[in-house]
Amino acid sequence: MNLSSSTKSPQPKLFIVPTQLAVVAQNPDRVSVSYGEKVNMGNYESTDCSASYSSDVQPGETAAQAHQRCFANVKRFVDAALDRLVAERKGK
Repeated sequence: MNLSSSTKSPQPKLFIVPTQLAVVAQNPDRVSVSYGEKVNMGNYESTDCSASYSSDVQPGETAAQAHQRCFANVKRFVDAALDRLVAERKGK
């Protein structure tokens, strides 16, 4: 999908808004999280980017620590995807 515009009109400001954070499942052995953000493209359009991440609880790690690790990973993935989208939108 090409988001670049062929016209020379000024690019609108892009706004990124977190839309969801959910603990999908949590048990003593495995945790799962889901995270998403919505980007206002500035032209009455928006796009969503979301992902889920699951992992076994590692030896010596609590379920809460595993949840924090999973959240950091899924947020990093969503942020990287949105950074690429915004860069493409700005023509970089």
